[in-house]
Amino acid sequence: TKNGLSLFQAHLMNFIFFAVLLVFEVPTGAFADRYGRKLSFVLSCFLMSLSKLIYAFSGSFWSFVVAEVISGIGVTFASGAIQAWLVDRLKLHLSEECTKKILEVFTYENLLKNALLVISALIGSRLAEYSGSYPWMMTATCMFVAGVFSLIFLTGHEEHIESRVKESGRTFLAGSKNQ
Repeated sequence: TKNGLSLFQAHLMNFIFFAVLLVFEVPTGAFADRYGRKLSFVLSCFLMSLSKLIYAFSGSFWSFVVAEVISGIGVTFASGAIQAWLVDRLKLHLSEECTKKILEVFTYENLLKNALLVISALIGSRLAEYSGSYPWMMTATCMFVAGVFSLIFLTGHEEHIESRVKESGRTFLAGSKNQ
């Protein structure tokens, strides 16, 4: 296959990605609870950017493994972080009636995300006609810009982090006593 990977190695990359998701989902979720959803999402953007740069300039199986591990960790840092941040901010600033519209917001988010995926696939396909590394570099750039914008524009101190950490600790301890 392209870049010297066999079909088995290409499928192995998929396995590695999902194994990383399985291993890192809980620790990165705990990180988001402890240090904040904004920081978790920003780290996700920068890790995803780094992984795409590694893909753009890689040519060996092991460099792809490194990119896949970094990408998987990046995905787990984002997993639910931005949605949880939004819910927390809405609950903090809006009435209970307004927070009931959260489901509607997430519906529109999914529609927008899917539309952007279609558009980005078309753009990536066009860029790949010039060089196989161009789609990776474009994705890396977009993720980096998303990280910078998130760092700047996801505002507000997460005052409730301490109470969330204490609550999750109590829930964990209560669960372990019941077993």
